[in-house]
Amino acid sequence: MKRPFIIGLTGGIGSGKSTVAKILVSIGFCWYQADQVAKELYETDIALRRALEDTFGEQVYSDNKLDRGFLAKIVFEDTNALNKLNQLVHPAVKRHFEKFAQEHSQCIIVREAAILFESGSDKDCDLIVTVACPEDTRIARVQKRDRLSVDEITKRIKSQMTDPQRAEKSDEEIINDGQVLLIPQVVELLERHGVIWSKQIH
Repeated sequence: MKRPFIIGLTGGIGSGKSTVAKILVSIGFCWYQADQVAKELYETDIALRRALEDTFGEQVYSDNKLDRGFLAKIVFEDTNALNKLNQLVHPAVKRHFEKFAQEHSQCIIVREAAILFESGSDKDCDLIVTVACPEDTRIARVQKRDRLSVDEITKRIKSQMTDPQRAEKSDEEIINDGQVLLIPQVVELLERHGVIWSKQIH
């Protein structure tokens, strides 16, 4: 079976990864949202659910739904707890992605993940792009989107790699600060790597 070409797309919370992904989807690429998949697997993967309850207590689920606030309070204040969570979630997402890649083998896949490197998912990618953005802009975006406090957002930012750390491990960097145009950056990096797409970017 043909292996799809995989673009790893990463960046910190509020960096605008999804905005870049939508540009790539508009020209015919397939979008795999690893962070969204993980949220869905919390509810649908029975083995993952049992492992979370065993690790963090049965109260991690409330009314048959993951209590995200409860879990976030634990993992974003305790590095060891965050590592345990990632060790449980990453294998489940990896299995899900492998099935997705098989089903979309004819497509260029954009694998969007905030923790692409931490999860080891970068090893499966043919091209890695990081989206960078000033921290104050990221905080403002997340405040507007998720209604979190500055303190909560800052804790999440500090739990992730920094923009320079991600950029050092990536093949390309896109600046999404609201000042530099995104589409020209996307077109130029694809052309630099000889990536062919099926539709015209609008």
